Amino acid sequence: MGRRGRLFDIRKRDYMGPKTYGESKFEYLNRSARPSVEAIRNRLESWFQNYPPEGKADVRKRFRSRDSRQHLSAFFEIYMYHLLTGMGFIVELHPKVEDSSRHPDFKVLKDDTPLFYLELTLSAISDQEAGSKARVNQFYDTLNKLHTPNFFIDLQVHEVSSASPSGRKVLKFLENKVSKLDPDLVTNQYEESKEDGFKSFPNWEWEYNGWKITFSAIPKKLEARGRHNRRPLGIISSEWEWLGHPKGIVTSIHEKNRAYGNLGLPYIVGINVVNEFPIRDVEIRDVLFGGKIVIENYAKLPDGNIEFNESPVRLESAFFGPNGPRNRKVSAALIVRNLDPWNMAREDQTPLLWHNPWAYKPLGHDVLPLPQKMIDAKKGLVHLEGKSANEFLGLDPAWPEQNK
Repeated sequence: MGRRGRLFDIRKRDYMGPKTYGESKFEYLNRSARPSVEAIRNRLESWFQNYPPEGKADVRKRFRSRDSRQHLSAFFEIYMYHLLTGMGFIVELHPKVEDSSRHPDFKVLKDDTPLFYLELTLSAISDQEAGSKARVNQFYDTLNKLHTPNFFIDLQVHEVSSASPSGRKVLKFLENKVSKLDPDLVTNQYEESKEDGFKSFPNWEWEYNGWKITFSAIPKKLEARGRHNRRPLGIISSEWEWLGHPKGIVTSIHEKNRAYGNLGLPYIVGINVVNEFPIRDVEIRDVLFGGKIVIENYAKLPDGNIEFNESPVRLESAFFGPNGPRNRKVSAALIVRNLDPWNMAREDQTPLLWHNPWAYKPLGHDVLPLPQKMIDAKKGLVHLEGKSANEFLGLDPAWPEQNK
């Protein structure tokens, strides 16, 4: 097997440390010697070798990308291919469809009977946000070069800019501040004013080129002082977040609905929602079907009294818009949140199928043996139990830590 026939490099590995902030997801998977990472590599390499030959070059290139969105997109395709084949389906890669030069990711069959098409996508941060996050991660790696044997450094990021901060200046700034501190004295001061919480620790504001950060110095425990093998960064918090809005789901479904004409089969859009702060089922429900809000209207009657009227209004959503049902070519959305090679065996990472009640070609609820959500005319939103993905993938829920 040639080098280009593998997902991962054949190399000697001895790095047992954690992933650095600026390191890509693939780079860490490719260099770590930890047993859990080796288990991930072995599993994914096996899956890749069993992936359809015509799709290997493309998925390998994206999987090995430094761009985490490209990496996770390729991983999602490999994962879904093996999840579906593990269920006993036949999966055709990039099938031809009528009246379109585009090709869905998968055509899924059972006993040679076509069942549905599946298109996969990632709801993730924009190029601009990805660039900002890369600068922030690089900055964190710079801070971890600090020589602070007696203190951890906590930070709260208030503002970031398009310019990279000066690593040399911030290191000099912090080393100068921390060098003047006595860890025992700081600990005693904290004990005397615990009611102030972390505010009682020494802290400093740092501003440079549009960046605004508050740093705090937290004394290490006595037995941990003087060690040089621990990262100085402690708690990191921020007043902003990456993307995170569930409306990315709406955008994904709009785009995929427009991609094809009449496919002749049910059409599922699979979405891996990548977000620093995972969205909840109730938020997914609202962006798919439209949550309801109550508008209060009032009128002044001739006798001077006020009459109030409540009008329920459905919010605009992926499957329901201002003019009623929409994106009706999409039969269902198969949604998973923050799926990656590390957590794919967890039961709570099983993709959840959300049926579109207004679809032109509905998908039968008995087609996929996964958990599902569907609208019932009398009961409203109904949950149907299904099997966990790890049962079809042959993974223990504790994998890869148990290295099974």
